[in-house]
Amino acid sequence: MDKWEFWIDRGDTFTDVVARRPNGQVITHKLLSENPTQYRDAAIQGIKDILHLNKNENLPTEKIARWPFASLKVRAAHAASNTVSLA
Repeated sequence: MDKWEFWIDRGDTFTDVVARRPNGQVITHKLLSENPTQYRDAAIQGIKDILHLNKNENLPTEKIARWPFASLKVRAAHAASNTVSLA
């Protein structure tokens, strides 16, 4: 495996991000689901935090594994319309 993999669990209070590094090591990160003064979207910010990117940098999609479908979508448990696409 030569790419990062991510799994997101967005709850009402916290968003948990689980990542598998290209070397296979699994790491986790937890942040507030809503923190508009710091970031627009917790899932994207969690991935940026794990990758040590600042909030203004774009995600390096070429380094992130793609699922069998066209784009990785993160859905909030409480609102199906709150979707983030990494495509």
